Amino acid sequence: MTQSKLSVELFEIHGFESPGEYERFNSWLDAVIANGGCIEKSQGLTVDQLKFGCREVQFQNGETWRLDPPDFPFRGSWQPMPFEV
Repeated sequence: MTQSKLSVELFEIHGFESPGEYERFNSWLDAVIANGGCIEKSQGLTVDQLKFGCREVQFQNGETWRLDPPDFPFRGSWQPMPFEV
């Protein structure tokens, strides 16, 4: 767990329980970006990752986190960068 300057606690997610849970999380992330809590960074992603819907965001504390959407049988993830692949 880490904490950004906006007091947002960040926990790793290794598999969303449902497509709805992923969509709610993605909507939450959109709201955090819109409120200035982090910025979206796409320069580290490949074209295929962008098409797949992967997102990288950098929080005010300098940490970069990555959201990978579910694609059966992979259930998606949310984790800090860099991470072991």
